[in-house]
Amino acid sequence: MVLSGLRNLAATDPTALAAEAQAECLRTLEHAGAISTAARARFLAAFTAGQGYCEDADYSPTAWLIHRTRITKGAARGHLGWARRDVTHPRVVAALAEGTVLSESMAGLICCWTDKLPEECHQAADAILIAAGSGDGRHHRRPVRYVVPAGRVVYAGMEAWYATFSAPAGRRPPNDVSARLPSHGKPSAGFPPRW
Repeated sequence: MVLSGLRNLAATDPTALAAEAQAECLRTLEHAGAISTAARARFLAAFTAGQGYCEDADYSPTAWLIHRTRITKGAARGHLGWARRDVTHPRVVAALAEGTVLSESMAGLICCWTDKLPEECHQAADAILIAAGSGDGRHHRRPVRYVVPAGRVVYAGMEAWYATFSAPAGRRPPNDVSARLPSHGKPSAGFPPRW
């Protein structure tokens, strides 16, 4: 049913539609893409965990995807990346599954950002950035910049983490990271960090 609807849509002449109808179609397709990514991530995570690819004599989920779904190696790895995120970033995948909260590209960016934090911070940072990225779409390039209090939490965690792992031996990280963060409402030139 979904495929037949998409086929009908692909056969439609977009030039015959008004700009408003074209825009609505593009927004809906983006929402459908987000839901599709979340569904694929969940099914592929379960398929990989159960080693379902072995039943078709494939040695890995990547090989199975390449041979059975006829996609490229890069696309297969991208799909498996989302399957891993279903385990490591369940809030992001759940937001994707809603369809209207995050786009696939924004969800990928959030995962990229929070992967730089210690593992125990992932869920809290994901929640902060999902809230920041689920606005009207005008500020999606850098959602942290527009949610300054929330961004300070993520930025403070990043700075403390980098201070811990990049400090020379014998040097301790600064005790109060937040003391050096901007306290006013407008982000400074160095905030948020450019990862």
